[in-house]
Amino acid sequence: MERIIKESLKKIKELRKLGINPYPSRVPRSFSILQAIEKFEKLKKEKKNISLAGRVIAWRQVGKISFAKIQDESGQIQVIFKNEITKDYHLTSYIVLGDIIFATGFLDFSQTNEKSLFAKKFGWGAKVIRPLPKEYYKIKDEEILSTKKYLLTLLWPEERNPYYLRAKIYKKLREFLEKNKFTEVETPILQTHYGGALARPFKTYLEALKIPLYLRISPEIYLKKMLVGGFERIYEIGKDFRNEGIDREHNPEFSMIELYVAWKDLKWLIPFTERLIKYLVKSIYPDLKIKYQEKEIDLNKKWRIVDYCKMIKD
Repeated sequence: MERIIKESLKKIKELRKLGINPYPSRVPRSFSILQAIEKFEKLKKEKKNISLAGRVIAWRQVGKISFAKIQDESGQIQVIFKNEITKDYHLTSYIVLGDIIFATGFLDFSQTNEKSLFAKKFGWGAKVIRPLPKEYYKIKDEEILSTKKYLLTLLWPEERNPYYLRAKIYKKLREFLEKNKFTEVETPILQTHYGGALARPFKTYLEALKIPLYLRISPEIYLKKMLVGGFERIYEIGKDFRNEGIDREHNPEFSMIELYVAWKDLKWLIPFTERLIKYLVKSIYPDLKIKYQEKEIDLNKKWRIVDYCKMIKD
């Protein structure tokens, strides 16, 4: 690894000597890769120069022609560099897997009928220093997979889907609560007293006031104080912290939603919660049917209401 990093730093130094900035503040980019593919026929017909940018995830050179597969968040496309059409073609020897590059040129089909960008000129958005794994499937170390999530989302784009799904759920959650006249608020994370749940807190110390503080285990106390202050429908989505066990289902730092409504009781909250869950699920599964562990959960059916304590005993 040290040898590879040393070689990478050497190439960066050489590029700078040639007057090329391997880390510019801006790169030319006419479209996302997906947009370029969607408009491929139109752009090909117009023969206009466009600029695309992305990370190099595949690279090969055959004589005086080179092929790169670049990837941005939206998709992938092949970039073809030819000695006779690409300015400073010799500089392609500095391109390696993992580099973020841009290329300006025209769209056309390759000899194998693949949609491609034929580069007239190119440059770097960011020169890689540490190499990317060449054979993605060999990353099996559990610690790497659990602590370096950026490698997962970089190498396997489908690993980004839970993040997109989470963002969509948060958006729909806020949308539903706004429609029901709730106000989103923020309460302190650093607290002089912790409460709202039975849990061991994280402790810290505030130098400015010389007092001990705790990372909140729940936003409950401050939200209830806001009810005292005259708010009637409030909620908070935020981080809470509990200095306890760690496993696949428990983390010391986690996100939670807590909401409060004045003038209402449990009989109101039960159907409200059902409507909220159905609203969220419908944005993902329009038929309100979820497949989980080879079972189908049909949220259209009548929801059972059970006594919690009795259910635990049983």
